[in-house]
Amino acid sequence: MDVTQDLLLVQHVEKVTRSREGQRSSLLDLIFTDDENSIDTITHAAAVGKSDHDSLVWTFICQSETIKSNREKLNYAKGNYQEIRQHFANIDWNSKLSSINCDEAWSSFKEEYHDAVEKFVLKKKPRNRNKPLWMKAHVKKSVKKKHQLYMKYRKTQRYKDYLEYTKQRNKTKKVINKAQATYEDKLMKEFKEKPKQFYNYVRAKQKVKTGISRLENEEGEMTKTDEEAANVLNKFFETVFTQEPGGDIPELNSRHNGVFLTECTFTEEDVKEQMQKLKPDKSPGLDGINPHVLNRCAEEMAKPLYIIYRKSLEEGNYPMIGNQPE
Repeated sequence: MDVTQDLLLVQHVEKVTRSREGQRSSLLDLIFTDDENSIDTITHAAAVGKSDHDSLVWTFICQSETIKSNREKLNYAKGNYQEIRQHFANIDWNSKLSSINCDEAWSSFKEEYHDAVEKFVLKKKPRNRNKPLWMKAHVKKSVKKKHQLYMKYRKTQRYKDYLEYTKQRNKTKKVINKAQATYEDKLMKEFKEKPKQFYNYVRAKQKVKTGISRLENEEGEMTKTDEEAANVLNKFFETVFTQEPGGDIPELNSRHNGVFLTECTFTEEDVKEQMQKLKPDKSPGLDGINPHVLNRCAEEMAKPLYIIYRKSLEEGNYPMIGNQPE
């Protein structure tokens, strides 16, 4: 106690934190801070596993505020691809794209794509990342029952209630272990098809989250935001950039050997085969077209894309690629 007083620390836990039948309850778990107003509420919850120490949950008051996004995202894994395929199969692409140029054909294809995705791909709300991925409904129900029995025992201090709590505690521990093992086994079996799920789970298990720390700017002050840190890094890397001289860019001697690519031969079947090789779990590019849709609808989408590619070669023009329309 003398040491904590010398360091001006405040201890916030007031109720006992260890209870076992037949033994004297005691306060063994402590929370120290340097500000008596930094802890708002402390809640005593059921012990973790078979421990006889309470789990302490408290609210720590700080300046940082987490901004949660409520923006819905498209759930491509649960899209109605039968309807999307039918949507594209019903379009006469030869007549639709024959009289327009490459840019117009690409825009027409993107409009049909976004229209189909908007109609037949479900949206999902952001997942609560505070909950483990293996925490299914039956696991959550078992944990909730354990906490209820523990709070009942804390209130009555009866041996009968303690036995009910320990029985449910042991059962919950087995349910959690089984759910976690089942989920990890599923990740391993689906690793080749869904590697992102595996790596997301591994990152979530990491205790230390790496990131860009605060940096010192030219004025000797520490950065406070990501934008300020980015500016400091940008100024540093500018010092190693090549300083190009002013004036016109010099002309280089031609290295052409006189052989021109006059024809590039490929078929609609070639386009379909390449689409079927796309990895569905990859992110879309600047065009906003998801590879999951291209892979699942390769048979129906190969026709319009083949026509667009042929137009691009014949016109010597690459279509304008942009983000999804708002």
